[in-house]
Amino acid sequence: MIFGVNHIGPFLLTNLLLERLKECAPSRVVNVSSCGHDLGTIDFNCINTHKKLALGSSDVDLFRAYAHSKLCNVLFTHELAKRLEGTNVTCYSLHPGSVRTELTRDINEWHMRIIKAIISKFWATDPVSGAQTTLYCALHENIEHLNGRYFSDCQLVQVKPEARDDRIAKKLWDTSEKLCGMA
Repeated sequence: MIFGVNHIGPFLLTNLLLERLKECAPSRVVNVSSCGHDLGTIDFNCINTHKKLALGSSDVDLFRAYAHSKLCNVLFTHELAKRLEGTNVTCYSLHPGSVRTELTRDINEWHMRIIKAIISKFWATDPVSGAQTTLYCALHENIEHLNGRYFSDCQLVQVKPEARDDRIAKKLWDTSEKLCGMA
């Protein structure tokens, strides 16, 4: 579910809209990722065997799958930018910040509920503030030269080497195409 919702769905939707985005250029694709991508890895054997990013169902296992899916968002954006060069369609990925939403409403393990409460009280922001980096990437003028890059707090942020690895990004693209029935 996490892989499908956080990566495969946006991958497929973006690909289905690509021709229209090119026709309407200049246009942008904005992928909401997370700083959690720093904790993610891509296990292609797991994806190819189980159609999942990770195995297990504990809250910790689900968080790992979430982090892996957010790395997929950054890699997808990196590869998409390369494929869209010269089309006047640009793309960006971003971390919106820790936002107070209902996203974690189904967390069950007691220790995770405590961590969630602490984060929400001291570090999480309201949804309007959390939307600012998304709006920045969608609307700010003169960031086209930053095509394929990652933002947080409306600022360009350097991602870890794995998140900008051309080989991994292409392999993820090819794998995603197969899972979507596009290859």
